[in-house]
Amino acid sequence: MLQRGLAKQNPNEPQRIPEGFLLTDQNNVWSWGKGLFNFLGVLIWCGISFPLFAGHLYRLLNAPSFSWGRLAVVLFFGLFVLSGVTMVVQGIQRTLVIAKLKPGEVILTTYPLLMGESCPVQFRRPLRSGMTPHPGKVSAQWRCYEWVQYQSGSDTETATHTLWETDLPEGPVSATARRVEYDAHLKVPQQGPPSIRAADNRVRWALVVTVDLPGLVKDVSFFEITILPEVLTG
Repeated sequence: MLQRGLAKQNPNEPQRIPEGFLLTDQNNVWSWGKGLFNFLGVLIWCGISFPLFAGHLYRLLNAPSFSWGRLAVVLFFGLFVLSGVTMVVQGIQRTLVIAKLKPGEVILTTYPLLMGESCPVQFRRPLRSGMTPHPGKVSAQWRCYEWVQYQSGSDTETATHTLWETDLPEGPVSATARRVEYDAHLKVPQQGPPSIRAADNRVRWALVVTVDLPGLVKDVSFFEITILPEVLTG
């Protein structure tokens, strides 16, 4: 007989609802606290790097003779400016996505899953207002990857490796839809590592769903799903 473990390896455990177990993509959940923290971080970053870059660039351009050292300093602070601009652009893009779509959700009939087990999964992501202007599509990948942290001399290095991955069938999104819906079937391989969450080694199983709505938005939802080993009891 199979016994389903109850240990919580994933801190983002699902919510029990009448249809099953509900997981929400936390990356797309709006939080005023998180938004304010990110905004202040970018503001401080840009407020420091921009004046330093501008000052050194001005001295380089007005110096009586060319200096490779000054150029190196300008390029160094230029990298910080480029990073700040990148963070601003990414923040604007993420805000636009959150303004158009609510966070993605998946419903599983069983949770957690066992090695070798199959389970239907339902994905849904409502629009905040209006309807999709054009037909779109939903694609998904079911994957397992490993995160490792190790010491290399005096430095701490990290690496991520994909252990197993499969593409799930695409699903259509009709024009004038108010909510993106997608149904799939997850199959956990019989042979494979269960979920592991240790200090220096983690094995994670994830469902990654991409919503592509032409003329509106293209975004990815990420759901970590706990997989337990198959335990036999007498």
